[in-house]
Amino acid sequence: MEYELADFDLKRLIGQQLTSVWVATNTISLYFLKYPLSKTSKPKDSVTIRINHGYEITIGSALAIFRLEDSIEQFRNGAGAILSLIEHRVCSAISSPEGDIDLNFVKGQSLRILYGDDGFEGFHLFADEK
Repeated sequence: MEYELADFDLKRLIGQQLTSVWVATNTISLYFLKYPLSKTSKPKDSVTIRINHGYEITIGSALAIFRLEDSIEQFRNGAGAILSLIEHRVCSAISSPEGDIDLNFVKGQSLRILYGDDGFEGFHLFADEK
């Protein structure tokens, strides 16, 4: 089910692991899953964030910013940095006043998913119904 940011509780992401990153022509999708799985081996809770505008990633003291409008190739290639977050758990998830999503991971990395500069959401949120 797709959610608007205002209708989605970002706290649902806390404790979830980034389990996969999908890169398409002009979209990067992040799949988060909460472990352990249920007794039927089905996800108890999962969230997908589809990025279609830009993102900032901080690993250690290095900050990298990637925006689709600047370079589609850099936007896609920057997903390589996001791959380093696979299997890491989210420890905080908040929405900034600008509408960005700020995710912090247990080992100190952070990922900011940017709201669109043109007033349109730069991402889409999908989650299992609770």
